[in-house]
Amino acid sequence: MANKKLDLRDPIFHDDDKARGHLEALLWPDGPVCPHCGVMGDRITKMQGSSTRPGLYKWQNRCLSGLRQYH
Repeated sequence: MANKKLDLRDPIFHDDDKARGHLEALLWPDGPVCPHCGVMGDRITKMQGSSTRPGLYKWQNRCLSGLRQYH
């Protein structure tokens, strides 16, 4: 493994939303994936709203027969 230096000026180290976006891009390079059945695409949406915690997704998942949330 190559030895990479960390740039602590990078916004991912100082901003929660940028850090979350960076981690999601590493975890899901092609977009969010259901942790149970692997479904992707338009059946997964990011939840938004003042009472929703950041980074929460919902998906219509047939394998669990209903609307589920995950992050």
